[in-house]
Amino acid sequence: MAKLEEKAIRELNIDLKNRLYDILSKTEMQNVITKLSSKMNKNEMSKLMCDPDYFTMDDLFNSLEKTNKIYLTKLLDEPKKEKDMAAPIISRLRRNKFKASREVPLPKEGKGKPRKIDVAGYKKSFLGGISVIGFELKSEISRGAIDKALSQARQYQDYCEQVYVCFSPLLYATYFDQINSAIKKEKRMGAWVVGTKQVYLELQEAYANQIYDEQQQTMVKFIDSGKTS
Repeated sequence: MAKLEEKAIRELNIDLKNRLYDILSKTEMQNVITKLSSKMNKNEMSKLMCDPDYFTMDDLFNSLEKTNKIYLTKLLDEPKKEKDMAAPIISRLRRNKFKASREVPLPKEGKGKPRKIDVAGYKKSFLGGISVIGFELKSEISRGAIDKALSQARQYQDYCEQVYVCFSPLLYATYFDQINSAIKKEKRMGAWVVGTKQVYLELQEAYANQIYDEQQQTMVKFIDSGKTS
């Protein structure tokens, strides 16, 4: 078939959109779209997939999950394990002159094993005092996991000037309303949304508590050791 002159088609003033609708079935349209999309590069395809004029976000996420569930977790930078959220937090702490480590034991109380903070960091003030910041990480996709994370983070407030609870992106997207409602009730606690690559969202800033340096010495020594328990 000879190539049609696009200018001529425009001059004919044919309503192509409605004419296509009239003469093609849905299946035939899908076949044509498949052929058209084969000429697109990856950048054009990703732009089309995210264009709200054609696909809702629900459409995109549902299609990704049905094709392969791992696509959705990769897209949202969802960690496989909670400890995978630690790296971007520690990087941010170190950029802000904190020393930091994972699985930092809290001061021991009684005969049992000491509880551990998922991530903790500290830095010294100009006057020589110590400021410790603690993070509870949570990626389990359940309503109960939110309450558990907040409960654990509250226990850190006796030992840390600032405490944050960090939710994974998929957990946050699944329980958006519940997390935001729960966080607003926590007057002193901060909250972040964290993946494996970066801190994506700061939901609430943590208020500073006043903690005696003596209560924090075992945590500081552990962080200085460079260990991970």
